[in-house]
Amino acid sequence: MQHQDHFELESAIRRYRDYLNSIQQLAGESHVQAHDILRLLTSRDQLQSVIANLAYLPPSKLHEISELDASLKILERYLSSYCEIDTWRVSYSPSSDAWWWFLSSPKHPLDKFDWLFSALTIALLTTSLALLGDIVPRFLTERPNFLGSLGVTAPTLITLLAAGGALTEVGRLSIEKTLSRFGVQEYLWHEVKLTLAIILTIVLIIFRSSLPSISYIFNDRALEKYAARDLSTAQTNYELALNLNPENVESRYGLGRIYEDLNQWELAQTQYLLAAQLGFDPAFNELGRLYIRNEQYEEAISLLIRGLDLVPEEDIVTKYVLLKNLGWARFGQERYAEAKLTLEEAIELEVDVETHLSEGQNVPVEFAAPHCLLAQSIEGILVTKEKTVDFTYQELENFPEFAMKEWESCYEAAELSNPDEDMWFDMARQRLNKKL
Repeated sequence: MQHQDHFELESAIRRYRDYLNSIQQLAGESHVQAHDILRLLTSRDQLQSVIANLAYLPPSKLHEISELDASLKILERYLSSYCEIDTWRVSYSPSSDAWWWFLSSPKHPLDKFDWLFSALTIALLTTSLALLGDIVPRFLTERPNFLGSLGVTAPTLITLLAAGGALTEVGRLSIEKTLSRFGVQEYLWHEVKLTLAIILTIVLIIFRSSLPSISYIFNDRALEKYAARDLSTAQTNYELALNLNPENVESRYGLGRIYEDLNQWELAQTQYLLAAQLGFDPAFNELGRLYIRNEQYEEAISLLIRGLDLVPEEDIVTKYVLLKNLGWARFGQERYAEAKLTLEEAIELEVDVETHLSEGQNVPVEFAAPHCLLAQSIEGILVTKEKTVDFTYQELENFPEFAMKEWESCYEAAELSNPDEDMWFDMARQRLNKKL
């Protein structure tokens, strides 16, 4: 062996030995860095390059190299946990003879279940994607909404990242690299992935089951926007609320009111009908009122009576508007005595209604309507044969004065922005001889 060859061999062995000893010392303290491992592997490359150029390798040096290689293989489990080695192999493209680049740890007893853990992980991620397919469309509306966009983006991003990590090679390497950095042993990687898939599936199941509760958040936002007369935003929030929970009767009712404000009567009627079918008593009132508008008094009365049967005793406001509209329907049937009794019953509740409205109850109330309708019902009694059946002559003598009192209340309370009350206001003005 020439002197130059001997010097290069000794230098390569010494460098290999030094890096190997350094790794052995650091491994016990878990302080090994990626560059330490890379230096060790490349020093073995350099040693192999020197050996390849030698015409003769002394037995003593062969023995020394064999012992160093044996020490390296002892570190096999430890070094193989660094998934950066996979990346380095792609960059360096070592030959298959360079065994030190292909270190693999001995099989752990749990490794025989890796196929099962992988199958369960894929099954759970498939379930997560199915849940995502159910959740995401519910947050989509024609008009963009920040909370709705957040409801789409957050679960989609988390699920796709998890699915990409498990189902693609790049994603797998990224996850394994992350696990390695956190000190997770390779034999536990499949178990950790399965655990993450379980957590993701549970989170999505909980999120899916929370959609009805989230629906009421959008309903509350819709109420705020409706009160501010921002009908477009209110409609968007009501639609989102119903996408998340089709049985949200308050949102059905609220969306019906918006359609009615926009003069979309058929759409309003559909929403009120759906809310009524779910037992929401205020919807019976609004649906009955739409039938009254179309002069379908029998249908209106049937709905209004059902609403009165359902309304809780403490819900004074809904009971008030149901009685008002029932009196209106009776007036439309020209059953004036029944209209009078029903409207008087409604008027008796006015003070309690004002108290409940001050507490924030969300039902549209027309205080002029019962008085306007009662005045007309009294006039109807006075000009029909009905007076001889239901009232005494003494009562009838007071009816003209009674009617004028109701016209006065109608005149004072009428909201001219309401088409019906605007018409009744003009009737009251004429009865009372009021000047314009």
